Amino acid sequence: MHLLHQRGPLHDLPDTPEAYDTVLADVVEQALARLTPEGNLEHPDCVDDIGDTSLGITSLLAFAWQRSKDPRLPDAVARSLAFHLRERVFTDDNPG
Repeated sequence: MHLLHQRGPLHDLPDTPEAYDTVLADVVEQALARLTPEGNLEHPDCVDDIGDTSLGITSLLAFAWQRSKDPRLPDAVARSLAFHLRERVFTDDNPG
């Protein structure tokens, strides 16, 4: 299986905790670089899965914080989650 946004086959990754930590650290750096002041982690070209990617990356940041205790991550997770709840979760029925 090859997903549209997948960068390479998952079976080519070494199966060690260190290898996973390396991949996770790379994702964290990319996410922190893309995080807007408002907490948005969505890719600017995203049109069809708005919100899904952001919530997934927020979850990965929370997971990374649990593993690494990186002091940058609690604020990033809080900002991103607040953005998602504020901008992507609706409590009113869709009028359409």
